[in-house]
Parts: sequence; C-alpha cells; structure tokens
Amino acid sequence: MTNELDLAVLLAGPCLAAALLVMSKSCRYYLKYTVYVVGVSLVAFTLTPVFMLRPFNVLNFVLASALCKHISRLIGLRWTLRGREYLAEQKACVIVANHQSSLDILGMFEIWNVMKRCTVVAKKELFYAWPFGLAAWLCGLIFIDRLNSGRAKDSINKAASQIKRDQVKLWIFPEGTRKNTGEIHPFKKGAFHVAVSAQLPILPVVYSPYYFLDDRHRTLDSGNIIISTLPPIPTEGLTTDDVDSLIERVRQCMVDEFMKMSKEAMEDEQDSGLRGAELLKVMISLSERAGNIARRIRKDDHLIKLLTQQKGSDEANPRFVQDFKTLADVLIQETVRHYIGLKFPELSSHIKGEESAKFSNIHGETVTVEVKETQEETAKMLCKVLDGDETAAEKLAEEVHQEVHLDDVNFGSVPLPCYLSLPIKDLGIWIDPIDSTAEYIAGDPPGGPPVNPESMVKSGLHCVTVLIGAYHRNSGVPLMGVINQPFYLKDQHGYMGRACWGVKWGNTRAFSSPICDCASRSTIVAISGSESPDVKASLEEAGYRLCQAAGAGYKLLCVILGIAQAYILTRDSTYKWDTCAPHAILRAQGGDILIRKSLGDTNDCVTYSTPDFDEGVPDLMAQYCNSGGIVAYRSSSTLNSIISALAPG
Repeated sequence: MTNELDLAVLLAGPCLAAALLVMSKSCRYYLKYTVYVVGVSLVAFTLTPVFMLRPFNVLNFVLASALCKHISRLIGLRWTLRGREYLAEQKACVIVANHQSSLDILGMFEIWNVMKRCTVVAKKELFYAWPFGLAAWLCGLIFIDRLNSGRAKDSINKAASQIKRDQVKLWIFPEGTRKNTGEIHPFKKGAFHVAVSAQLPILPVVYSPYYFLDDRHRTLDSGNIIISTLPPIPTEGLTTDDVDSLIERVRQCMVDEFMKMSKEAMEDEQDSGLRGAELLKVMISLSERAGNIARRIRKDDHLIKLLTQQKGSDEANPRFVQDFKTLADVLIQETVRHYIGLKFPELSSHIKGEESAKFSNIHGETVTVEVKETQEETAKMLCKVLDGDETAAEKLAEEVHQEVHLDDVNFGSVPLPCYLSLPIKDLGIWIDPIDSTAEYIAGDPPGGPPVNPESMVKSGLHCVTVLIGAYHRNSGVPLMGVINQPFYLKDQHGYMGRACWGVKWGNTRAFSSPICDCASRSTIVAISGSESPDVKASLEEAGYRLCQAAGAGYKLLCVILGIAQAYILTRDSTYKWDTCAPHAILRAQGGDILIRKSLGDTNDCVTYSTPDFDEGVPDLMAQYCNSGGIVAYRSSSTLNSIISALAPG
C-alpha cells in the first residue's frame, strides 16, 4: 500500500504544486490547510474499521502515520529528525514538546514509526471532530477536559500507571494553546506532575520555528522543519516540591535549542536568498559570455563556415528542410553548463540544452565538446574539432575562460535583487545557446542591421538570442529567465549585446525589461511564416497587424519588450529550450505562455518538467516539444482579445 501511495503522491504532487504556484498567498494558505484536514479525515475514515478490530491500541497510531505522513509532501513540508536514538528507546517516558500550530501533528506522523508505542494528551473537544476524533480515540489518545482541572488531572493520573506498565510514551504539549510567535511560552504543570508521580523521565522535543507560516496574513509556504529530541531528564527521587525547578530546567534547555534552531533557520533562509540572487547574476554574466563567443565566431567568415554542420536526423527540427548547428551553439551550451555546475553543483545533472555535445571534424572524427579546467586544455580539445586550427581554437578557448563581470553587461537600469529566496536544489535549467541558428549562419540581409533596434525585423543577426531559463522541477513552472541579444546594436566598433531578465517565484516578482514607448499603441502579433491562413485571417479581422520574424526567442522578446502584443504559433515547432527563459520573464510581467489548443477552454500553461534526456529514444525531439502550439502574451486584456478573435464560429 505504501508503494501505491508514493506513486499517488508523485502523480498528485506536481499537479498540486502547479496549482499552488499560480494562486495568491491566501488561496495557497486555505488550499493547503484543506488538503491537510481532508487528507487526515480520509485516513481516519478509512482506518476506523481496522482500529475497531484492536481498539485503544497505541500501535494504531503507527499505521495511521504511515499514510498521513504523505500529506506533508503534498503541502510542501519536509521534516528532519535529530536525536533519533532518544525517541527510539522503547521505554516509558513523558514527552514534552513546544506547540506552534496544528501542523505539529504532521511532524508527529513523520516520527511515529520511530516512537512506536506513544499516545497523546489532547483537549476533549477534538473527540467530536469526527472521523478524526473517533479514530484517535480508538488509537488510545487521552482526551481531557481543560476547563475542569480536577477531572483532567484524574484522567492523566489514571493513564500514567498504565503507561508505565505497558512501556508507552506520553506526549504532552505543556504550553497548552498553540502559539506561533517565534518563542516558547510558559509551561503548565500537568506533564511534570505526571512525570514526578510516576517517576518517569522527561524527554524534551523541540520543533524549529515555523518561519513559513503566518496565520495572521494567511501565508503557508513550503518549509523545512527540524524536530530535535534532547537527552532525557530523569525524575527519580524528585517530589512535587521539585516540580517548579524541574519545569524551569526543562523549559530552559528547550528554549536554548529553539533559539539555536531559529538562528540556523535564519542563516539557511539567508543563504538560500543570497544563492538565488547569485544564480541570477551567474545566468546574466554567462549570457554575455555566450554573446562574446557568438560575436567572436561571427567575425570570421572562414570560421563560421568551418564550424557549421548539419544536425543528425534525431536532433533536427522537422519544420526545417535543413537544420544546422554550429560549434558556437555547442560551445555556448557547454560553457553555461560548466560554469553553472561549478557554482551550483546540485544543479549539474539538471541542466539541459538543445544541442548534442558531439561534434564531428572534417575527418569524420567525433569529439565531445566540453569545457576543461584550464584554457589550454579547452583549446587542445577544440583543436581536434577544428582540424588542427590552433589559432582559432585558442581564440575560442580564450572567450570561454574569459570572466565577464556584471558591469560589462547591458541589462538595463533596474537594479538586480540582492535577495531571492529560491528553491535552488529543486531547479532545472534549459539552455538554447543560439536561437535562430539559420540567421546566425546567414548573417545580416543586404540592407544591413535595422536602423531602429526597437522595431520588429524579419530576419538577420538582430533575431539571434541566447536563452537561459530556470524552472521548478516538480511543478515544471518557469521562475527565472535571461535573454541575451548578442547582435542588438552595431556601431563603428562592431556589435553590442543586451540582456533582459525576469524572476517570478511566490510573492517575488522582478524584471529588467523596459516596455517600449509604442507598447500601448502596438497592434502587432508576431507569427511564423508557416502560420495557417485561417488564424491569420481571424487576427487581421480583429484589428491586429501580423509580423513574421525569425526565431521563437526573438518573437517572444518582442512581446516582453512591448514591440508586439502577442506571439501565436499553432504548429508544434517550439521546444522547452525556446520558451523557458522568455516564459519566466513574461510571468514576472504578469503575462504567460499558454498551450494554443487549450485556449479559451482550460488555458493550460506550458510547463518544463520532462523525462531525462535519452538519445536512444527514436523520436528524441518529441520529448521536449511544446505540443499543441503556444500563445504568449504580456497582459490579460490581450489574451481575452485573442481568445475572442480565435473563437470558433
């Protein structure tokens, strides 16, 4: 049954995660609590008949926890147990734990299989919350009347002798009422009287701060919680006169541990925020390094011809009669992969790109392109690809290993965030090293580069882009993107590039791209040359001016900049690497990229989680295709207008 539940969680988790990411924080708060309550209730309802076969057996809790612990994964909570050896001892004791939220019970479900024989003291009102209350009663939970202290004391004392005889742990929250205020509140005396009267040791258990929960502002984010079990504190020889000093001793050691974990959580959160901001900086600087490589190669006609070869049938985009890759594509891709992997080792196996790293020289020798530790080693590897052209190899290796500082990148006037709390370990990266390779190979048209770089052009080097996008691997949602336009502007010294970036994760939203002055007046919709006549006619009838342009990345950049209102493509000819980076920036601006076939119905967003790259799969490209076409937009009013224009009939 556990394996089946694991599979169910794996299937349900990404769907729930995707839904949570697009909701407001208050909606996420209520949805997560609903999942929690409904999940526990379903387990209680399902297992109650089983519990009736062995009523009041505390091992029923272990069975229930095996099912309920999956709820934590669904709502984004992860638990780490410290001091496991103390909880694992099969001896009677009184466990005292701090009480911050009803979520505490999810932590108990996580560790019940370690505690084994353990029951809990709870207020009697919970008994009437069926089916949970009934199931808990059948598990041997002890309900007390908190409004009648005499009766409550009798209930606990009656249970104490049985607990000692049966070697059962008794879990009590001595603070009484749960309070998530970032501190441990004064303790009530009941748990300590029980421990002293039964001469049972006290086992302190401390939950780390719930920094991810704010009930007042209806916020429940994903979070990591530590449950720290401290060494047991003996009560042998103590009397009721010692209860006050015992309380002070236990509480103080729990406060010290709580404060220690508070500092640890803050440092972890700060480290996560700093690393998120660092990843954005790395992506921007790498995009410019990619631009330098692209420009260096494009300067030399001999080099661009030497470094171009036709893709294999398993790599090629079926939309093109001939599909080429250049060493610039492969080298840029592997440069990005190498340097992100150096800075963020946990991402190394989750960086994917459009190109195969294999390249053949004129002798038919296949070389795997990879960035080496030193410039000399990289040049030696490139020399094999270039059929012994040492000069060209050294020039390219120099660009690969040449560090690019942020001051060298034109990414607009908006300052980069200093703090981005991103789930780094859960990210994946998509790279399109040179989008619009055909334009890159062909160069500028006879008329040269555009006079106005903010106008939409049909072809040429202006349409070439480098795309680096980060996405959440579980949900497939894009959250950070960088687009570099290596041939943005040309002056007497040559070409200059620019970079655009955007981040959207939870409540964090930031982007660099200034919207062009014409954005409010623009009626342009970007399309490909292969778009269907029916779609073109419908859009023109709705008052849109259609513009064809090369490169999905460039057309999406035009939407981001406000040069175009939308980009529509009905064919299955874009891929995850084409859209991940622009999609993240559009989300930061309030826009999105939807699956064309779902338009006006479910309006499904494009997502980016895919099977692992497998060159043995016959239809390799199909694994990464944005099936169903795409519709990219920056504003909801544009989306509504397009839905109306393309509605059947």
